[in-house]
Amino acid sequence: MIVPMKHVTVVCTAAEGTKALETLRRLECIHVDLSAAASPDWAAAKGELADAEKAVRLLEQAARETRVRPGTPPSCRPDDSLEAVRKEHLAAAVLKADETRAGLTEQAEALQTTVRLYEPFGDFDPALATQIRQAGVPVVLAQGPGLPPARKVFFETPLPEGWVEIPLPAERLAETQKRLAQTQARIASITAALAAAYARADVITDCYPGFARPRFPPSEQRQRQNQRAISRITHQHGEEQREVAQEGDGDVRFRIAG
Repeated sequence: MIVPMKHVTVVCTAAEGTKALETLRRLECIHVDLSAAASPDWAAAKGELADAEKAVRLLEQAARETRVRPGTPPSCRPDDSLEAVRKEHLAAAVLKADETRAGLTEQAEALQTTVRLYEPFGDFDPALATQIRQAGVPVVLAQGPGLPPARKVFFETPLPEGWVEIPLPAERLAETQKRLAQTQARIASITAALAAAYARADVITDCYPGFARPRFPPSEQRQRQNQRAISRITHQHGEEQREVAQEGDGDVRFRIAG
């Protein structure tokens, strides 16, 4: 008797696409339709897997940068630590920490630019310079021609030809340098927290059957990830749900939910 076929969606890495299809063909009970992989469930699974892979890469990169060995206590601020984050929330916490670090990096770059601009003038009080101006004495910070450009304080106007006025800073140079140091310290703290969390990367990979677990040094792990298949099958069938895991020679696993 011929019965209507049920639809399933397969998600796997591009590098292992052929192997996944061969495995499915050996089941001898399905027809492969490559044009049907566009369902909301497929898109959600793909995005979730991409986030997990990115989180593991970030942990690996942080461990490389800091050269922290697994099991080393984190040298970070307590509020940056990821040790207490539950396993199902770890990937999201890693991505959020990286987003915070990216914003702080932009702030640090802006502060560094400000420090380089006003450093030649030394640490002076902008409020005092404003009071002197109000008293009728011109106080003009200026940048002249040349590379690197000269910087000088003028007490008369107009400025010589080729010189351009620089606005007074919003705060003393020492305060800007202090904020820069604090921002850089926070960036280092987040990176240290990510590096320490690298020891828990398997908590993320365990949520995805077939995901390469970080049991090797980072360089070897990356090569390993490029060689292993990650497959997920979503199957819609009433309100029942079941999961089946199958591991073959290529460590290919399938997750069936429906």
